[in-house]
Amino acid sequence: MKKLITSVLVAAGVLVAPIAAADEPSVTVSSSGARVVAVNEFGQSTAAIAGGTALSLKASGFQAINKGRGGVYVVFGWVDSPISVDWAPSNGGKTGATYLYAPDSEDKDNKGMSKYVAFEGSSTASAANGGLIAADGTWATELVVPAAQFEAMDREGNATTIDCLKVTCGVITIGAHNVTNPNNETFTPISFVDDIAVAEAEVAPQETETPEPSQSTSATETTPSPSADQTESAKPVEDEPEDGSNLLVTSVAFLAVAAVLAGMVLAVRKKK
Repeated sequence: MKKLITSVLVAAGVLVAPIAAADEPSVTVSSSGARVVAVNEFGQSTAAIAGGTALSLKASGFQAINKGRGGVYVVFGWVDSPISVDWAPSNGGKTGATYLYAPDSEDKDNKGMSKYVAFEGSSTASAANGGLIAADGTWATELVVPAAQFEAMDREGNATTIDCLKVTCGVITIGAHNVTNPNNETFTPISFVDDIAVAEAEVAPQETETPEPSQSTSATETTPSPSADQTESAKPVEDEPEDGSNLLVTSVAFLAVAAVLAGMVLAVRKKK
């Protein structure tokens, strides 16, 4: 029941945010809140189909065990349940079965497609080629992404082709040195494009240049004359004329006053 609830919650969280959008960092699938932001040099969660893309990884929320055995393996590959953690070792998942990844040597100076991030104080920290997990659960490293198609080994040791244009691939983190730790199991999907530089240019705002005036054109000529509409709209707004009813009332009042004054004048003359 606990596993079912965890899967439902994780799936719900992923459905809220789109997976592997080309113009924003990918959503990390985790059961414990651990998060990995994986972006290329242009700040996008994309890799070139031809391969060789270096992703900058910044992680947070991981469990840090001071002087603990192992740490975290960071690899690039495929999981059979990208919107949950059913693929993970803590849920019975097995490499070569529920998840596959691009092979790389275990040497510290490998091709960069596999990184080992160790706990601080670990007896194997000297072999870590991905740095250390800080006490606050953060770490950072770089991971080289293979081509969209790569060969991986299944449970029987047979080579199998992974096509990331047909299935969801991404950055995988699991416990290192056979230590199963659900707190440090994550999957961060990555999408593939023909050229990451072109993809960046397509979403970047286009800049427009202001043309300089021609040398043969005078300053007076470069100043456009206002149009008729602009001239009309620039005039001050005049008071509207009074309507006919107001004029009639004014006229009647004026005549009444004049009649009263005339009557008063006649009355004075009669008395004389």
